[in-house]
Amino acid sequence: MYGNVRARAALAVGMTMLAVVGLSVRQATATAYSNRCDPGNARYNLLANDPVVSAPLRGVIVEWQNRNPDNSWMCVNATLSLNYVGTNPDDLYAQGAAALESSGWTTYSSTLPDDGWKLYMKPAPDGSTGPNLHAMLRKQAAGIQIDMDEPGGSLLGQMGFSN
Repeated sequence: MYGNVRARAALAVGMTMLAVVGLSVRQATATAYSNRCDPGNARYNLLANDPVVSAPLRGVIVEWQNRNPDNSWMCVNATLSLNYVGTNPDDLYAQGAAALESSGWTTYSSTLPDDGWKLYMKPAPDGSTGPNLHAMLRKQAAGIQIDMDEPGGSLLGQMGFSN
């Protein structure tokens, strides 16, 4: 009876150790490899240093950022989400749109309905030939979310496949 319990415990410990080691190796390899995709997080820093990130919004109770530099195997893209919870989501939505537009972002199309979300684009900085930056402003139940994206890794030559 106790032999079966010991075997199960050993199996559980072994599987846990295998998972921890496997995930650690994967993360270390992915992070080291991604430095080839975005040396010094230059693409991510385009988003993190954008003026809209530091734009003050009135009526905000809680705010946070979800930072996602390009640390993936395939060098897909860097993203940054700005989240604001406040007393008046409609006012925050208008302030968010104004902050994006004053920071050089333009709407994709004026023919899209404004149903609580807008798509924005910003040209590559300094006249570089890099891809445009993308942003989506969404109204949530208690606030707004601004999702910014630098899709530079979506080109095969920038996905780590070139020398």
